[in-house]
Amino acid sequence: MQGVMHVKKKLVTKEDPWYVHKILGLSALVSYFYRYYVCYNSQGTLGLGWDWLSWFTMALHFALSSSSFIFHVVAKRMKGFPMVIYEEYRMHTVVFTSRCVAVYIFGLLRPFAGTYLERVMLCGSVLVWHLLADEVTRRWGTEGVTAVRVNGKGGLDERSTSAIVSKSPFLMSVVFHGQKYYAFYQIAAVCCHLTPSEQTPNLGYNTLIAIQSSAFLMTLYRKSLIYQHSHAFWYSLALLMSLFQMYRIFPSPFFWARIAVVFILRIFRVNKYVLYLSFALLVEPMVQSTYAAEAFDRFAVSVF
Repeated sequence: MQGVMHVKKKLVTKEDPWYVHKILGLSALVSYFYRYYVCYNSQGTLGLGWDWLSWFTMALHFALSSSSFIFHVVAKRMKGFPMVIYEEYRMHTVVFTSRCVAVYIFGLLRPFAGTYLERVMLCGSVLVWHLLADEVTRRWGTEGVTAVRVNGKGGLDERSTSAIVSKSPFLMSVVFHGQKYYAFYQIAAVCCHLTPSEQTPNLGYNTLIAIQSSAFLMTLYRKSLIYQHSHAFWYSLALLMSLFQMYRIFPSPFFWARIAVVFILRIFRVNKYVLYLSFALLVEPMVQSTYAAEAFDRFAVSVF
């Protein structure tokens, strides 16, 4: 009981006297357990559809990200304190949560399903949120630094790290490779969102765990309830769960090889919009219309 009271004392703030954000956060944790454990084990998918519970679920997660505005956060990223939430980060969380909701709704409606026009419309529905995120960075960001995992110039993000980590070559190496993992996840999530599928509603939900778990873990760290390496472990695990769902929907090694190409080209400073538009509107349609590529996909799936 003493431990529970200690956690409560750490998490309760005067900015949220009615516990709105905390109730939404707890509900989100229940949602993730229900979708990733209960639904997946019983249905083989995350179970998102037209039913009222699915709509309520997406509204719940959107409300959680939006309710963060009741809290005061620092205006700019604090150098040497990578776990402190700042305005640009909060705005990005809301923008990318909105992208998830948009992808969910698009997956339900699927206008012009199976046609090239569907690809164009889905591409617009996804990338418009990245344009908004870029505007957020322009207004609230720090020049030369970005909140996302691959920086605006294409290289891996050289984010500020804690003083303890920065003094250890080994820990700095772990951070560097961890950032590559985060960068690959981000690109994989966007590419999966850009690819029409009967599972698009589930893909919309699937990325929420990456967006919201990071903010939750950052809060726990700032309140001294977890260590920095605990954040890295649980966040990496959340990304792995999400990646597994993407793989279940798109199991072809050829598909993931194309994502890897996008990732590598991004590191070499190719514009992200050029890469995403090419992936969604040029490479994917050409690959899917090529009989040889389809045959290779079937062979690769059977082998691997």
